[in-house]
Amino acid sequence: MNIGFSQTQVADTIVYDAAENDAEFLGGSGGVGVWISSNFELPTEISKSEQGKIYLSFVVEKDGSVSNVKIVKGLSEKLNKAAISAVNKMPKWKPAMNNGKAVRSRFTLPIQISIN
Repeated sequence: MNIGFSQTQVADTIVYDAAENDAEFLGGSGGVGVWISSNFELPTEISKSEQGKIYLSFVVEKDGSVSNVKIVKGLSEKLNKAAISAVNKMPKWKPAMNNGKAVRSRFTLPIQISIN
């Protein structure tokens, strides 16, 4: 029995935590915050005790799309779902690069929730 694999298939599954050139939101680091502020839909009936930071982890794919969005450290279930929804709607990023090729990379994003 012969078992083989393609290096390309294996390489396509690698997610880099650090690359030669990290993934970048097209509006830059400040643009991510502006975009989240404009597109985060704050759920109704949120109390001041629910404010704080939500940390999300996601993969920026080789085509710049966002996938595998997960809560690393969250707040309430409603706020966590709203944060995941906002990140899933993000426009494409400039992907991370290694050796001149686009690669999949992990990104961690904090979202500050402040209720007035």
